[in-house]
Amino acid sequence: MKLLLRLLLIAVVAPLSQAQTTLSPPPANALPAAQNFPDPGSLLSRIQQETLGLNADLGKLRIDKWKTDSSTKSQATDNVESIQRNIANALPGLISAVRSAPHSLGANFKLYRNINALYDVLANLAESAGAFGKREEYEVIAPHAAAIDDDRRAYGDLLAQMTASADSHIAAYQQAAAQAAAQPPKKIIIDDTEPAPAPKKKPRKKSAPSSSKASPSKTKPASPNPAASSSASQPK
Repeated sequence: MKLLLRLLLIAVVAPLSQAQTTLSPPPANALPAAQNFPDPGSLLSRIQQETLGLNADLGKLRIDKWKTDSSTKSQATDNVESIQRNIANALPGLISAVRSAPHSLGANFKLYRNINALYDVLANLAESAGAFGKREEYEVIAPHAAAIDDDRRAYGDLLAQMTASADSHIAAYQQAAAQAAAQPPKKIIIDDTEPAPAPKKKPRKKSAPSSSKASPSKTKPASPNPAASSSASQPK
C-alpha cells in the first residue's frame, strides 16, 4: 500500500515539475529592459487633421463641368465618394484603435494600409483634376495628395522602427527563455519513510506488601505468680 501511494505521488508531481520547467516564462529580472517604441501620436493627429481638410475641399470640385467624357467624370465621382466614405467611416475607427494600443503592430499596419489605399485614390483624383478641371480645382486637391503622401511615407518609417524594436525584444526574450530552460530542473525528493515507533513503556507492577513488616502482635499481660502473692499476704 505504501509503495502504491509513492508511485501515485511521483506520477503526479513529475509531469507538473517538467511542465513548470518547460512552459514557465523566464523571470522578469532575466529579461532586458523593453526598448522604447516610437509613439505614433503626433502622426495620427496630422493624418486626422489633413483628412478633415481634404473632406471639406472635395465639395469644391465641379466634376460635371470637366472637359472630358462621361466615363472619366463617372470614375472621378466614384473616387470622391470613396474618399468621403473612407474618411467618414473607416478612418476614425482605425485611428482610435491605434490610439488605444499605440504599440500594436496589427493596429498600426491596418491604418497604414488604409492610408496607402486612400492616397492611391486621391492621387488619381488629383491627376484627373489637373488634366480636365480648372486650375483652382487642382490647386485645392494637389496639396492634400502631397500631404497624405508624406504622411504615409512617415508612417512606413515608423512601422519599420516598431518592427525592429519588436524583433529585438522578442530575440532577447527567446534568449532569456533558452538560458532559463538550460538550467537543470529542481529535484523533488519525497521522503516516505515512516518514523520508527517509540518504544512502549512497560507498566510498572505494583509491589506486594513486604512480609518483613510483622503485624503488631497482641501481648498478653503477665499472670501474677501465685506463690509470690501468697507469701506476700502472710503476716510476718
